[in-house]
Amino acid sequence: MAFYALLLFFVTRSSPSIAVAVAATTTYDDNNDSNNNKEYLLLSKVSKINEEVRQALLASIASKSNDSKKKHLDGYYEDIGSGPNGGRLLAPKKKKEKKNKKDDEKKKKLNKKLKRRTPDNTNACTKLVAEEQTWKTWKFDVTTFTPVFRPKTDNELKNIIKSSIKNGCTIRMMGSRHSSDGLVMQRTETGVVVISLASHITSVEGWDDSINTQDATFRIGAGKSWYDVSALIRPHGFVLFSRTSSAFFSVGGVISNMAHGGGRDVGFVHDDVTKMLVLTSNGEFQVIDSHDELKFWRNSLGQLGMIVAIEMNIRSESIPFVAGIDPNTGQAIFDEEKGGLRMSRETTVFEQPTDRISTIGLITNIVKKAYETAATYDSSQFFFNGYTPSLTEYRTDFSGPRFSGGTGPFADPEKEAQYAAATNDIANADINADAAFTGGVLLQLSKIPICELFCIPPSGPEGDGPPCISFPSSLVPEKLLCEVPIEVSAAISTAVTNALDFAWDSAAAGPNDGFLPLDVILDFDSLAFFIPTRSLGSTIGTFYGIFAQAVSSTLPGINYLPNSLLEFRFINPKETATLNPIPTLKETESAFNEEYASFFGPDAFNTLLPPPPPGVPDGYTAVELLNIRDLFDEDYSKFFLSLQRAWSSMPTNPLVPYGDNVVKECNAALGIVPCGKSFPLPGTTCCNPPIPAYGIHLGKGWGYGFDAETTPVTEDFVPFQDSEIVNSIYATASKKDSVAKFNEKVQELKADVFSGGATLRWLQPSAPDSGFEPRKLNGQICDALNFENDPNAECINNNCSDNVCT
Repeated sequence: MAFYALLLFFVTRSSPSIAVAVAATTTYDDNNDSNNNKEYLLLSKVSKINEEVRQALLASIASKSNDSKKKHLDGYYEDIGSGPNGGRLLAPKKKKEKKNKKDDEKKKKLNKKLKRRTPDNTNACTKLVAEEQTWKTWKFDVTTFTPVFRPKTDNELKNIIKSSIKNGCTIRMMGSRHSSDGLVMQRTETGVVVISLASHITSVEGWDDSINTQDATFRIGAGKSWYDVSALIRPHGFVLFSRTSSAFFSVGGVISNMAHGGGRDVGFVHDDVTKMLVLTSNGEFQVIDSHDELKFWRNSLGQLGMIVAIEMNIRSESIPFVAGIDPNTGQAIFDEEKGGLRMSRETTVFEQPTDRISTIGLITNIVKKAYETAATYDSSQFFFNGYTPSLTEYRTDFSGPRFSGGTGPFADPEKEAQYAAATNDIANADINADAAFTGGVLLQLSKIPICELFCIPPSGPEGDGPPCISFPSSLVPEKLLCEVPIEVSAAISTAVTNALDFAWDSAAAGPNDGFLPLDVILDFDSLAFFIPTRSLGSTIGTFYGIFAQAVSSTLPGINYLPNSLLEFRFINPKETATLNPIPTLKETESAFNEEYASFFGPDAFNTLLPPPPPGVPDGYTAVELLNIRDLFDEDYSKFFLSLQRAWSSMPTNPLVPYGDNVVKECNAALGIVPCGKSFPLPGTTCCNPPIPAYGIHLGKGWGYGFDAETTPVTEDFVPFQDSEIVNSIYATASKKDSVAKFNEKVQELKADVFSGGATLRWLQPSAPDSGFEPRKLNGQICDALNFENDPNAECINNNCSDNVCT
C-alpha cells in the first residue's frame, strides 16, 4: 500500500494531552527498493553540519550583507532643498568610479533603450518633485515607471487629492514595499500617484507622536516605522500586544494589511488600533474611533483614503505576571515581582527518523513541543528545520521584573536609559533611518557565486588567504559541497537559524522589545496558509511528507529541495476588520457545522477536529515556507504548488485519503455518505470533509497557479493565479458579505480616487489591470534565465530586443 497516501503521523484522539492526525496527499511506492528509506539515509548524512562549514557560511553571509548595506546606503538620495510647491528635491549621491570606455559605451547604449516614461497627468496630480521615478516592490515582483512622491505637509496631501480628482489620477498609499502582490499597484496600471508618508508630519492638533502612560496608548504617524514605535514606548515600560516579526515595516502599511501579528490570546496587529486620523476624498481630516467604523479602515489596503496617524493600545510592564491558575478557585495566581517582557529562545533537536515509526514519533514530538510552548508563553515564533531535524522557538512572556519607566512604583532609571539608548540607536542607524520607505536591505544571492559562500578559511574573497578553496562534498565523491543541492540547502537552513539566534539575542540584550532586529534579508519567495491550530499535526506532517519525497527525489517532475525553514506561529483573529479574509475560528466552526451537521451532528467541527489540549490557543496556525532565491531553486514553484494543493486538501480523517471513490463533499441524494474509519466498499463513493484551510496571506506569496502567458515557456507556476483560491477568499462565514459592505463604504466616502491595486480583484472584478502581471513593460530589462528559450515571452508586447522589452 502506498505509504505517503496513508502516512499516519498521529497520536490517538483519545490522548489526554494531544489530538493530532496527519496524512500527506502524495504517493510513495513501498515496493521500490531504490526509494525505501532513501530520505532517511540522506538526511542522516546531512543532519550534522560540519562546524567549520557553518562558521564559514555565516561569515560569508555576514560579509555579503555588509556589502549590501553599503550599496543600499550609497543608493540613497541627497536632500538638496524644497521643490516647487513643497516636497523634497533630490539628487543621487555622487559616486567615485573608475572609468572604463567599453562599459561607458555599453551603459549609454542601454540607457538609450531604457527611456523612462510616466503617465502624462501624474505631475499635474501632485506638482511635487518625485522621490523615485519607478515604483517597485521590495523584491521587485512588481516594477513600474510610476513615480513615487514623499509629501511633507497636510496641505500637500490635500492638494494631491484635489488635483488627482480633477485630473483623473488614482492615489495609492505605499508602506515599506514588502507586499509581494501589487497591493499598491499592479504593473500595468496607469495614471497612478504613489504616495509615501515617510517624510510627512501632520499639523492636526493632538496627533503628534506621543505616549499616554495613563491610558496605555500611543499615537504615531502612519509613515513611521516600528523601530520608531519601539523608541517611543519602550523606555516608559510598554510593549505591543501583537507584533510584527521585524520592525522595518511602516506603521500604516501593517495597519492597512493583515500580514502581521500573533500570540496566545491575540490576533493581527491592527486589532489593537483604537483611533485613526484619516484624510478622505473631500480633503477633510476625520478621527475614526468607533468600532463599527474602525472595522472598515483596518486592513483597508488604501481603498478608503489616507491613514495619516494611528492610536494603539499597548501593554504595561507594571502589570503583575500571571504565574498560574488556582485549581480550587479557577482564579489567576499573580506574581507581584514579575511583569516585564522577557525574550527567550530554545532549540530542540529531535532524533533523525530511520523508519516510518520513528517519523510518526518526530511529528508527534514537534506538535507536543509547540503546544507546550504555546500554552506557556504569550507569543512564540517557530522555525522547523527538516534537515537537522530541529524546532527553534523565539518566544516572549512577562516573567521579567516589573517596570514602569523612569517614574512610578516600579521605576528603574537605569533600565529606562538603556531602552532609550538601544531603541534610538536602532531607529536612527543609517540603515534603518528610512526603513519605512526602503523596507530594509535585500541580499540577492543571484549576484554571488554559490561556491564563494563555502570557502575554507582563510581562503576566498572574505578571507586573507588564497582565492576560494571550496569545501568538498561529504555525500558525492569528487564534488564540491557547493555543487550538491542537498548539502547547500541543509547548510543554508542551519545558517538561517544561527542568524536568527544572533538577532534575537541582540534584541534581548538591548531594547528587549520582542522584535527580531533584522536589517538584511535574503531574497525569497513564500507560500503562506492559515490552518486551525487543532490541525497542527496534519499541517506539519503533510509538509514533512512532501519534504521527504523531495529529499528522496520521488516527487514526480520536481527537482527541488527546500532551502529554508518552515515558519509558523499561533494567532487568534478577532472580527475587527471587514476586509481581513481570515474569519474567526468560531465563524469557521459555524460554517463547517452548517455544511456537515446532517452527516456528523450539530457539533461536526469538534467531532472531526477535536480541540487542542487545555491552555493551547484554539485559533489558527499561520504557516509559511520560504524559498531562498537562486539556490538550486529552478523547480521551487512546482514544489510550492504541490504543497499548496496538499495543505488545501487535508482530510479530517487521515485514515481515508482522497481518491477516485473518496471525495470531499457529502451528498445524501447521490449516496455519498461519510467514509467512516475505512475505505468505501467497491463501486461506492464516500465523503471525507477537508480541514478548513485558508491559502491566502495578503502581502505574501499565495495562490500559485498556471499563468497562460508565461508558464508554457518557463514551466514555472506563478503566485496569485489560482482562481479557485482567489474566488474562495471572501466566501466563508461573515466574509461572504465583506465585499458588498466595504463597497458601500467606498461609495459613502466617495473614495473612488483611492481605488486601485490587487484588491480590486474582489472589490471590482471587472476592473482592468487588477491581476498580477509577471511580464515586463516596454522599456524594462528582459534577461531572466527562465525565459532563455523564448526571451520575447518575458515582455507584455512579446518583443525582447537587446535585453530590453520594446
